[in-house]
Amino acid sequence: RAGAVTMTRSRGRVLVVSDTDENGIDASAELQRVLNAAQWQIDTRVPSDFPQDLLGLEAYDLVVLVNIARDMLPIDTDQQLIAYTQELGGGLIFVGGPEALGAGGWQSSDIEQIMPVKLEVADDLITPQVAVVFVLDSSGSMRNTAGGSLSSKQQIANNAAAEAIGILDTRDLVGVIAFSDHARTIVPIENNGEPEEIKNRIRSIGSGGGTHIGSGLVVARDMLASVEANTKHIILLSDGASQQPELLPELAEELGSLGIKVSTIAVGDEADEDGMFEIAKRSKGVYYRVSNPAVLPRIFLKAIRVVRAPMIREGRFSPVIGDSQSPATGPLTGVPALGGLVMTEAIEDDPRVLTPLVSDKGEPVLAYHQTELGRVAVFASDVSSWASEWISSPFFVRFWSTMSAWTMRTVDEAPGELVIHVSGSNAEVEYTAVDEDGSPIDGLDVELLLYDNAGQSKALQLTQVGAGRYSGATQSLTRGVHVLIATASKDGEPLPPTIAGLEISGTAEYANLSADPESLSRLADRTGGRVFELSAEQQVDLFSREGLTVRRSLQPIWNVLIVIAFVLFLIDLAMRRVAFDRWVAQAREDTIAAARTIRGEQLQQAFATRQQARASAPETPDIDRSPMMRAKPEKKSEPEPKAEEPKSDNPLMAAKRRAREQFDD
Repeated sequence: RAGAVTMTRSRGRVLVVSDTDENGIDASAELQRVLNAAQWQIDTRVPSDFPQDLLGLEAYDLVVLVNIARDMLPIDTDQQLIAYTQELGGGLIFVGGPEALGAGGWQSSDIEQIMPVKLEVADDLITPQVAVVFVLDSSGSMRNTAGGSLSSKQQIANNAAAEAIGILDTRDLVGVIAFSDHARTIVPIENNGEPEEIKNRIRSIGSGGGTHIGSGLVVARDMLASVEANTKHIILLSDGASQQPELLPELAEELGSLGIKVSTIAVGDEADEDGMFEIAKRSKGVYYRVSNPAVLPRIFLKAIRVVRAPMIREGRFSPVIGDSQSPATGPLTGVPALGGLVMTEAIEDDPRVLTPLVSDKGEPVLAYHQTELGRVAVFASDVSSWASEWISSPFFVRFWSTMSAWTMRTVDEAPGELVIHVSGSNAEVEYTAVDEDGSPIDGLDVELLLYDNAGQSKALQLTQVGAGRYSGATQSLTRGVHVLIATASKDGEPLPPTIAGLEISGTAEYANLSADPESLSRLADRTGGRVFELSAEQQVDLFSREGLTVRRSLQPIWNVLIVIAFVLFLIDLAMRRVAFDRWVAQAREDTIAAARTIRGEQLQQAFATRQQARASAPETPDIDRSPMMRAKPEKKSEPEPKAEEPKSDNPLMAAKRRAREQFDD
């Protein structure tokens, strides 16, 4: 395998990121029509298909986000867009809508730093005040880890709620309640003036006990009843079935009647989905179903977006022209009315920021500026329903054609060229700068940025080593493709960047790509093979055995013998462990017992036959045939009576006992 990087530059390639509404209509359809008419190459993607790395963005000269909320895009998109704009010189346009800018949760994000407007709106511009109470499940089941993660569901929920606190306004009222068998107040309802303190309290919530959702909702209801706010909202999270679930529908209707909406988040497979859905439905809130707790941060941001709906002001108004000769828009005459916008605040202390269009109340409608090498523009209204009068007017085509052309990356050729020499995981970089006449450019301040596959950047300052030549070295580059961006500036004025790429294979065998015929010859010689010279005229028979040295190959069998010995060892070990002698002894005892029983029965039968024969024979007097028998025998002492043996049911023992008694008789 081998890797390579090819950098191409196209003119007018635009990435439009948008989604469809509930009716299946693409919000950017009319804008795409205008861009296509300008004969630019248009790529349209949904938010989930946004490029995952900086190389994917580098291919475009302009990125347009149409009514896109922050939580719709992949994680780390902020940093990629900042690098794309400031380092690669790309253009970026934010188009408003009900889910864009401040209403889409972009405030307090990194991308807000390069926007030409402020997303935090002043008190005199936004009158609705928001009061939010987070009601978080802290039962014992929240201790369980989330699928594949080392963190528990409680830790993930706490961090997600803490992150949501960060996008609330400092004037908003925030309260936090945790519930298990009973509810407890973590943060009493107060202004979000110390968000870091509130975040720390949320992250300290532990787990234990049962699940009683009703207790948490009652405390939240009492909290919100004690404050004055135009928007009151409860965000409820639970991963289990509640105690006394029959009381929850009535409680939800009571909250809805008090103007308190409850957005519910059901986490995991054990959550009471039907009950959580009913709570949201009866209180006119929003229900979210979460199978993987790892996505909780995005769900909390969506819930906060619902709360921040007052950031939108709908109603027909006529834009006020602040600069009729704007270079980004061309002459502004006959501007049609708009039907709504996302409220933002102008940046007045930066002279580079221009705001040629504002609303009748002074809110920015169009603002733009140059940020390092790129350009960023914000159009606070939309390109669909709010801009219906614009779409039906020729002004729409003229406005967006000029606006997109100005924001798009410049096609000016960079004055420098990058030459890279790779050695293992190290690289030597040389930047050569010449002007239009071919003369070297000296005295440049050249910075080199390296982006790896993960989007991590590393900065390197290049040093001038000759006329128009600047050099530097990098070490320990990670494996994969790297994007190198050389940004040069002269007397504080930035020059167009020079972009290159390199691929680190990470394998030593890729370091030398030349042939090695000597090694191949040695290999053929040692193995009895042959070396062929390939040519178009000569036909080579690779499978011919002519000229090959016949060799004998010995196959060792010790490994097979070891396996056989091991199997025999296991059999021998098993034979030694089995008590075969007990089986033989038991069989022998059973055989002897059976034989004794048969012999006893035979003796008993023979004795009974003998007794019958003696009883039937006539009595015969004893004949004294020995003189010794006539002598009077000495009187012998009576033998001591023997102890009576215990009777036994064993037939053999019984036969022996009867034989002894008969012998004594």
